[in-house]
Parts: sequence; C-alpha cells; structure tokens
Amino acid sequence: MCLIWVPLYIIQGLPRYPQVPVCHLHLHPLLPTHCVICAIPCVNYMTIIFYRVVSEHVAQPLDNKIIPNIDNFNLAKSLETLQEIRKEIPNIIRKEQQTQKLNYDKTHKTVSYLPGQKVLMKFQFQEANKSKKIAYRYRGPFKIIKKIFDVNYEIELILNGKSTTDVIHVQRIKPFTDRKKTY
Repeated sequence: MCLIWVPLYIIQGLPRYPQVPVCHLHLHPLLPTHCVICAIPCVNYMTIIFYRVVSEHVAQPLDNKIIPNIDNFNLAKSLETLQEIRKEIPNIIRKEQQTQKLNYDKTHKTVSYLPGQKVLMKFQFQEANKSKKIAYRYRGPFKIIKKIFDVNYEIELILNGKSTTDVIHVQRIKPFTDRKKTY
C-alpha cells in the first residue's frame, strides 16, 4: 500500500513556518485514501492542503451528477444522441481540415532549393550590444548541402570562422542573388 508523506505541521494545524524545533517538522505517513482532518476519502496531498485552507473538499469528477434531476429524462435516448454525435465528429473534423488546407494553400508557395545553391538564413537572435532595429535579419550566403524533407534542408554554416552543418526550415531561408551577376 502506498503512503503519502505529509509535513507534520499541516496535520497539527501549525503555522507554515512555526517557531518550533526542526525535529517537530518531520514527515508523517498518511494513507492516500483518507483525509487527515475528517477521514473522508481524499485523492492526494494537494487535496488535504486545499481542505486545510478552504475548509471544504475539492470537487472531483465523480462528484458531478451524471443523471440530471429531470422528471422526463430518458437516459437511453440521451446515450443514443451522444453516439450519433460521436459518429459525426470524424466527418466534421475531416471537413474542417480540408477547409483549413484550402485556405493555407491560397497564400502558400512551395519552395525548393538545389544542393549547392546559396541561400540567406534568418537569424532570430540578436548580437550583444547591437541595436535590434538596425541588425541584419538575414545572414549569409550559406550553401545547401542536401534536402532532408520537403521543408527542411541541411545547410553548411560558417559562424565565427568555424564550419558546421545544421538542418533549417524553409521559412528561415531565402535564395541569395549575387549583386555582381545582376548588372
């Protein structure tokens, strides 16, 4: 049988930080099924604390009335209605997902990059002692090594003179255009 260890000052009704020797604040084992104060079944240690503070028991899910006190209430009919609603829910969810996909696809452009292509990467952190307003949002160019998934690419990063690789989402990168070649 499991025991819940409760500080003794909660059981004795002492203040939170009593002026008593430390030896009196030892832990006291309790059975997890009964309240210390009134021996009514409790769920856990927090229930006991709640009872000490508020002086009433915490309402548990099983304390709710499942069947309402209505004279003409038909339990079988309400359960049938509930089953019908549960059968319709997957169709409603599927339909809503299709609507959300259509709305997303209206504005989304599929982007793909080739290995070896140069890209700029968006950095979301700011360097120390520099203004956020005038900081560069994109840094680079960096070279794409390979495509991991449709939306993730492995990129060769050169930061602080060290070369590393990292997997970056397409929302954080944009193609790099060399200014010398455009003129």
